[in-house]
Parts: sequence; structure tokens; C-alpha cells
Amino acid sequence: MMRKFAGVLLLCATVLTALSADAAPSSPWRKVIGARTVRLWVDAQFMDELVLNARARVDVTWLPRSLMRLLDRDGSAEDWVVAALSNYYASRKEAAERMRGHDVLALRYRAEKNWNFDPTALTVDGYRVTSEDLLGNASIRVVGELPSGTEGTLLVRVPSLKGGRRVHLALGPDSADLEAPAR
Repeated sequence: MMRKFAGVLLLCATVLTALSADAAPSSPWRKVIGARTVRLWVDAQFMDELVLNARARVDVTWLPRSLMRLLDRDGSAEDWVVAALSNYYASRKEAAERMRGHDVLALRYRAEKNWNFDPTALTVDGYRVTSEDLLGNASIRVVGELPSGTEGTLLVRVPSLKGGRRVHLALGPDSADLEAPAR
């Protein structure tokens, strides 16, 4: 009886491991996204490596047009990456015109406390994001007063960033620098 139970348990563990491995993005995507992401803490206090009393966490990811080639070769990217890169598809003339000379920033956020999220308070190297820069369907954007635990992804259009240099990002008084890799 104990052997049967151990066998079933081993089978379940093997299946779960295989399923979780399939769901995870491939290694090239993890590296690419990690190199283009910076974490921004809103209203936080810091003690060495410890973050205290943060109102929100925002992971800002730079998704340049050049990543379309990687997506064509390896489609195992996470859904939010595919959605962000779809803004570049040239088959839609309107989208191609809107994105000319611009890149996409993905703002993946989590409200740690009640938080008033205003994406137009974001500045990227001095450029202030406007409501026209917010991508996607306006009726499904989760912005404004957010309760604790709210998570989401918002895509914004910003002037094309230059790879290989530091980009200053600020959300109100909170800021971080992204070391933009060469494209």
C-alpha cells in the first residue's frame, strides 16, 4: 500500500514538474526581459537591501521593435510580452504609423497598499507620458485608485530609447535608472 502511494506521489510530482517547465518562458526570453527591466518602488523607504512601507512595485520593461525578430523565432514569451510587441505589427497600418519612432514600455505593477496609479506621472529621460501614449483598450485599463493587492500590466508608448545607455525613469518623486542594453 505504501509503495503504491509513493508511486502515485512520484508520478504526480513528475507531471507537475513537466507542466511547470512548459509554462515558463524559455531561457532566451528570461535573459532578454531581465536585461531590459528595472524595478521602481513607489513611496518606499529603504534600509540597505530591505524595502519598507512601499505603496506599490512597478517593473518597467523596455520592449524595442528589435525584439520582434526573437518573437518570430521563439514564440514562448509570456503573454504580456506578446501583447506588447503586437503594437509593432506593420500589417496594421494605423499601428505602424502610431509606433513610428517609438518604443513600448510595459509597466507591470502590484499595489502593496492602496495606491492612486497615474501613468501620466511617468517620465522617461524627461519625456512625460500623456494619455495618448497609453496603449490598449481604454475600457480595460486599471488605473486610478487601486486597492491593495491589485496587479496589472499597462503598456505605454515612449520615444525610441537608445540602446547601450542609461535611461532615467521617474513616477512622481520615485525614480530608477534602466541600463538599456545595446539592441
